[in-house]
Amino acid sequence: MNIYPSVIMPHRLFLVGAIYGYNVGRKSVTQDGDIKPIFNGHEATGEDFYLGSWLEINCHKCDRKYTFDGPNDIPDKNLVCETEGCGNHIIAYGSTNPQEWKIGFIKFT
Repeated sequence: MNIYPSVIMPHRLFLVGAIYGYNVGRKSVTQDGDIKPIFNGHEATGEDFYLGSWLEINCHKCDRKYTFDGPNDIPDKNLVCETEGCGNHIIAYGSTNPQEWKIGFIKFT
């Protein structure tokens, strides 16, 4: 069986830390000192955000969406797609090689 993980990380804490870092990194400090969220290179508006979940990950093979309401909802063990006949790994933990780490096919909210 071919496995196409959307996320490859050493463990859950690395994934949560990366997501927090990304969320902090996409904010900009304006000249008046306010911190404004940035979306696609411009100041974000309400239309730029999906307000449903903290994180969304799609299966690479069948495109099933998995949503998490907060960092505590992210699983501690590998997440395997529950779509019948798919069985793809969505989140794969255990990689100790930083060159293999990736976070793809996700949407930050």
